[in-house]
Amino acid sequence: MPHGLIAPLLAVLTVVPGCMLGEKERYVALLAQQHARYPQMEIQDVYKHAYEASHGSTHMAASDEQAAKYLLGELSALIGKGNDPLCEPLVPSGQLVRFHLRPFVQSGGLPEDLIAALVQTRESFTPSTDRLERYWGYAEAAAAEGTLPFTIESMRAYFDARVAEGYPAVNHSRRFLMVYRPAYRVVLRKHLPMPC
Repeated sequence: MPHGLIAPLLAVLTVVPGCMLGEKERYVALLAQQHARYPQMEIQDVYKHAYEASHGSTHMAASDEQAAKYLLGELSALIGKGNDPLCEPLVPSGQLVRFHLRPFVQSGGLPEDLIAALVQTRESFTPSTDRLERYWGYAEAAAAEGTLPFTIESMRAYFDARVAEGYPAVNHSRRFLMVYRPAYRVVLRKHLPMPC
């Protein structure tokens, strides 16, 4: 099968009702989608994906007021239209997503609705280091299978360094920030201010 068809096929298989793919296969499919959309992503970006999938947005701000202030500042500084989807699933169930700000604003979304969704997500999502380790294991498997263009040794070295640091939140890689200009929030789908 041509390599260019793998990510779209996996994307379909992750959302087809009754599909018998397990959690590992569905998470690897999500990573394949990410790499197809963001081919300049680096190992740091894979870790950020796994971190957000396992910890949600609990690392964003010390208080709801700070999170709201930061969001309003970011919304007012958005430049360009971009071609981001409204949502990108972070977890195999699709219940936790990256909710992109540019299409939200372009669709007439109200900041106060998104702030409410962020507060609800923060109050109802339980972070899990065990889940982070499990998702990272799936990411290493994706690298070993060739779904991600990184060596298993470089993946393990990166993760071992984060473990030694106590599993910190990280930003996107410098390359990812420069090329893709990400602007999103991590939100539970059930709290989204608009369907996606």
